[in-house]
Amino acid sequence: MLTRLRDRYRLLSRGYVDTPDRQRSMEASVAWSYDLCTRPEQLLWQRLSVFAAGFDLRDAEHACTDALVPRAEVMDLVASLVDKSVLFRDPDEEVAHYRMLDTIREYGAARLLEEGGTARWEERQTLVGMERVREIAERWMGPDQDELVRLARRNHDNLRGVLQRTCATPDQAATGLTMVVRLEHYWVMTGRISEGVHWLTTGLRHEGADPALRARAHAVASYLSSLQADLGTAARHLDEARALGAGLDDVGVEGYLAFADAGLALFDGRPERAVETSAGWLRRAHAGCHLQIESMLLLAQGLALSALGRLDEAVEVNQRLAQRTGAVGERFLHSMALWSLSLDLRERGDLDAADAHATRALELKRPIGDEVGVALCLESLAATASVRRDPARSATLLGAAERLWRRIGVTALSAPYIAAQRELGERLARGSLRDQLFEDAYRCGQAMSTAEAVRWALTADRAVADDPLDGTRLTRREREIALLIGEGLTNQQIADRLVISVRTAQGHVEKILRKLELASRTQVATWVVSRRA
Repeated sequence: MLTRLRDRYRLLSRGYVDTPDRQRSMEASVAWSYDLCTRPEQLLWQRLSVFAAGFDLRDAEHACTDALVPRAEVMDLVASLVDKSVLFRDPDEEVAHYRMLDTIREYGAARLLEEGGTARWEERQTLVGMERVREIAERWMGPDQDELVRLARRNHDNLRGVLQRTCATPDQAATGLTMVVRLEHYWVMTGRISEGVHWLTTGLRHEGADPALRARAHAVASYLSSLQADLGTAARHLDEARALGAGLDDVGVEGYLAFADAGLALFDGRPERAVETSAGWLRRAHAGCHLQIESMLLLAQGLALSALGRLDEAVEVNQRLAQRTGAVGERFLHSMALWSLSLDLRERGDLDAADAHATRALELKRPIGDEVGVALCLESLAATASVRRDPARSATLLGAAERLWRRIGVTALSAPYIAAQRELGERLARGSLRDQLFEDAYRCGQAMSTAEAVRWALTADRAVADDPLDGTRLTRREREIALLIGEGLTNQQIADRLVISVRTAQGHVEKILRKLELASRTQVATWVVSRRA
């Protein structure tokens, strides 16, 4: 059965003998629906089957129309196919986005293959994919990154289909490489680093692309491989990029080479090289002509200066990066600048500013889905919490970050600047907590989803400033426990939530009752509710 599941029509081919013919097999049922469609609806059904991740009306108009399916009729045809349950509108999308069940799509693909049109309409879908990626790249350094990331995520399976066709085909490899390079930050943000490396490696096997594109592709492959701590592969790609870029007079290619060089130097412990390389390109290039590359190199330079202990210079570089990216509304590199600043400010002893910058960076990363960035911010907040002698919070954040690193496929110890703050956070937290309490808090963080971890990190430190009990006679911890009593938690549940002993929780409850002159937990809960109101 497992083998036959690959062909769902062949598996589900028998039905009850007393049912109508159209209900005796899945294929007969879908074929009956297909026969009820008009010829233009059938053709559109076939052609839309090339979109594995669905489509919007613009996609359908650009990729599926000709004299038999005119563009002016696409909207009505789509509406009719929705009415016939061939298509359904994605309820999670504000802009109308349509999908087919896999069973329906496979039937359409089979009919398209029978009529010999698969290659033609896949080529049309490739053009749509190229246009999508071009749009994302051109608008990237601006205020629309959250929208662009959602667009790329929603169309990821379509993109994957295009890359499968282009990167593996010698005469189309340049098209595939162009798309992969333009999405360099997307692979990192969404935790698809291995996939980005795969497509680059596949496309680079063919020699057809021009040297400038191949040089950029090797540079991006080097950068992604560095993130995975595969430094040997990163070095080989960097050498290839240098050889290809040597005879080119292209400041953009030089920028990509400089960033790949600086990135590798950061990961293999040569911060002096990273400072030299990034500063060299920034001196040569005209400011503002390559904002994205300039911003990437400023980030590398700031991290390298921090690693060398030149904190004042690092802060200055990161503030420059934050200003440059903030001026255009960019979020990804802007939040990276704030995260990097949080490291420098903590080293200078300004814990409040370090927390504020890491928190703001996390707030910016949440809507754009930057999972690597979220993990970095959690690491920074954990280190600062440890320095503040809040070991339970630190252990929880470290656990949440570790889950993200594993999911992304990157080790937290692969980069010196990550390893240093993790070592700081874990050492101080373990020194302040018994081993079992640390492990319990760490596992609590590991059990959180990304959304839960971000929400917890952003709210845990705001309980005092934003809670309804501020201004009462209760201490910060007592206010925190009173709020949990208001939620109906028992002493055991409070102890589990705050990673304290049940006896400690009970002691705080007794102090709350005494200070508020109340006789029961129910009265405390009622008081909390009235304060919230």
